[in-house]
Amino acid sequence: MARREAALAMIGPDSNVDMLNDDELDQLMMSLQKHKQLRKPRPESRLTEIDDDEESERSSNTQLGKHDSFATMESLDYDTNLTSWPSPPESQAPFAQLRMDLEQQLEQQKSEYEEKLTAAKLANVEIAELRKEKEEMQEMLAKAKAEAEILLRAQAEEFESRVKGIAKATGYLSDHEKKIAAGVVEKWKSYRASKVVDTLLQYAGMLKEAQTLSCMLGKKVVYQFGMITHEPFPISQYEMPVEMGDEPDDLLVYEMKPSIVVKVLDFNTNRIYFWSLSKFKDRLRIMRSQRDHATPLVGQDSPKTDPFVDQQPRQFALVGMADVPLYAVSQQRSQRFKLDVYSPHTFNIVAEIDVSLISDPAITGDGHSFDVHLHGVQGFNAFMGSDFHIQVDLTKANLSTEGRNIFVSKKRSLSTGSTLKYDQRFTVDCHVPIQDVGTGSSRTLRFEIFVKPIRVLLESLQSWDEIRSQDEASKFDEAFGGRVVTGNSRLPFQH
Repeated sequence: MARREAALAMIGPDSNVDMLNDDELDQLMMSLQKHKQLRKPRPESRLTEIDDDEESERSSNTQLGKHDSFATMESLDYDTNLTSWPSPPESQAPFAQLRMDLEQQLEQQKSEYEEKLTAAKLANVEIAELRKEKEEMQEMLAKAKAEAEILLRAQAEEFESRVKGIAKATGYLSDHEKKIAAGVVEKWKSYRASKVVDTLLQYAGMLKEAQTLSCMLGKKVVYQFGMITHEPFPISQYEMPVEMGDEPDDLLVYEMKPSIVVKVLDFNTNRIYFWSLSKFKDRLRIMRSQRDHATPLVGQDSPKTDPFVDQQPRQFALVGMADVPLYAVSQQRSQRFKLDVYSPHTFNIVAEIDVSLISDPAITGDGHSFDVHLHGVQGFNAFMGSDFHIQVDLTKANLSTEGRNIFVSKKRSLSTGSTLKYDQRFTVDCHVPIQDVGTGSSRTLRFEIFVKPIRVLLESLQSWDEIRSQDEASKFDEAFGGRVVTGNSRLPFQH
């Protein structure tokens, strides 16, 4: 405060000394001291006054040195007019020079502080803009996140709907649905198993009685239980139509599969065919009448001559089946398969089929059809019969070939080796979109192999069934100590 008072006294009360901080005042006082020494000698009284002022200043600095810096950069008013300096007498040239130097220093300091203040304001503005941009960016990110979540949710729902659609076509089930399905299957199996067992036990005695009557009367016919698992009931397209056939067996054709039937091995004509349980029961009733040497019963289902066999049995018997998958067709690409052929009588692998699916539009020339190339079959033996041929039923797959629903190959016979070469190709027309082929009802094509059987084939089927029954009976005897199944009761169809 003393230094400020001294400066005010020296440079005038209208100056901007109050705007200066301590360092600036020190610099100002040093400048004053410098100019003081340059001045001409003054009267003693004036020098004494200045000395007193300096001493007063030193004492003031000693007492208030700690508290003389109260001005800050924020409190400075740089718009203060620095031109309000008192006009010294013209004879005081050094003082005028001092005033000019002080004005230049203050002006320089003012410009420096203005630059600092401008930079600080600009920095504050940049920070504010950055904060504003940050807030806007956060809002944009939050909005984009919400939109992305909505989009992902919609895509997830669409994906789930597609998966459910695929599940219906492919049979895919969720874990919960699998548990429910497993329970249903177990109940169905127990029900079906018990039903099959009940049916077998119900007709086992009748089958044994029919076999006994056949042996007694020398009919050369063997009756066995069979299981038909394929639908529709396969019939060779080479069968000759007859005007006077046996009574129709609608249950055999239209009964829901799988179903238990009676397999007839007719050694008189070397034929293999099936009866429904209902037809077998009616035939047994007539067999009993012939055993008693009574007049044959005249009824709805009575055959005209012999109840033990059909009067016009089918010439061809089904000896093999193979399912060819059509997945490559939906992809419009070609693929060659070598698949196992299963026997419908023993369900063992009996041969191998070689077939190609050609679904390339560049080759077929049509995007709504595909070609099937049947190369051949390997594994059958000549003792099975003659006139081997293959047919494909396209009805179930909603397909056709040249306006027909069944493709039939040429007839082949084995002379040497075990390979039946066909080398036939046929075009299949799709009545569904090509992309849907390979799913649902058109998932596979069933190739059925027929043959005109000979006696050796019938004997092999009879031996296989007897050996299988003996093995099962032995296991049953071991389980129950031989107290339930004994003797001929475990082979009701053996003669």
